[in-house]
Amino acid sequence: MPRDDRPSRVGWKERRPRLDLNRRRHHGASRPQARRTPRIRVVEWVVHDDGIDASRYDEFFRNDRFVPLYEEGVLDVLPFGTKAGGPPRWVQSFEDGPPPPWRFVMQLSEAQQGDGPEPTVGETGWGLQRVLKEYSAGPPPQRVESRFEYPEGTGPGDVPVRIEVSSNRWFIYGPNFGMGTAYVFVNTATEPPAALMLWQR
Repeated sequence: MPRDDRPSRVGWKERRPRLDLNRRRHHGASRPQARRTPRIRVVEWVVHDDGIDASRYDEFFRNDRFVPLYEEGVLDVLPFGTKAGGPPRWVQSFEDGPPPPWRFVMQLSEAQQGDGPEPTVGETGWGLQRVLKEYSAGPPPQRVESRFEYPEGTGPGDVPVRIEVSSNRWFIYGPNFGMGTAYVFVNTATEPPAALMLWQR
């Protein structure tokens, strides 16, 4: 049964977000009250054409098409990170998505890359993990050498570690998807329209 390939509201061209952390400057001795889950906002959607024709989207919901798509290099152009539109970049089974009239609209990564200067523990009230060295060779688990920073007067267990700085990039960790990716679908054939989210890791 063919999938409904009508465009979503954001269009089928893949869009990737530029994110900004809600920064607050704190003065005096009191430290900020850290939110358990970070609040971030999309400041711009960056349009990226993945070059995949909409007529092929049905293939991304069939497990028997994984090997051909992989061998053709089609999967290489799809990110595992947050994006709206285009086909999903599954972490696991291609067939986890609901059938038509449900339509895939976006995927959400557990970690979001930020823009601009890295936030400080004083601004956010969260702990920060600074990755100093990664060891990619050898069997899993991957070994990482890190230094942790915490707001003044706090330590491990007092506040969540939500910021990671690696090389010249920084990330904010949000909802716990088990270090995986969430996928959002909508069904506009119902009244009112319905939405569904699932995640893979």
